[in-house]
Amino acid sequence: TAPGVRCSLPADRGAPDVAVLVPEGRPNPAPAARLARQRVPHLYADVRETTGVIGPFVLVGESACGRCLDLARTDRDPAWPRLLAQLAAAPGPGEAPCDVVLATEVAARAAMQVLTWIDGELPTTVNGTVEIELPDGLTRRRSWSAHPRCDCGATRPAQEVGTITRGTTSGRTQWVG
Repeated sequence: TAPGVRCSLPADRGAPDVAVLVPEGRPNPAPAARLARQRVPHLYADVRETTGVIGPFVLVGESACGRCLDLARTDRDPAWPRLLAQLAAAPGPGEAPCDVVLATEVAARAAMQVLTWIDGELPTTVNGTVEIELPDGLTRRRSWSAHPRCDCGATRPAQEVGTITRGTTSGRTQWVG
């Protein structure tokens, strides 16, 4: 985070209408858990070495969450929890290299997803992630479903999420770093 940049709402403000989770180095489930308790829709955005990832955009209790993705990855690769632990032991903020063009594209696409939500549309990263690979910016979308062993409460099939209705927003977007 740049000096002087605030990454959260002041304590006297209510919960935001939507939040963007941007990890600083190590994976930390606490901010997502807090947002889920507050029923705040949130989007993950991250850059790891040569890959940028946007998503999932989590509609709490309606769509796949970050833990759903981790459980699905564990189903496919039982070594995933060990890899996640290695990521947690990776260099901290300011230590990991990050391509500035890739980071800028991830930020722009995350902003587009949030604006799509604010405009009343369903972001493409609901039940999905968009990955951008260096060196040429190859982009692919992965689909995810709510995981049956996750306690997030999302039990609707992925194809039904498009029927979700949402209320209006008051214009508060929170970037959590």
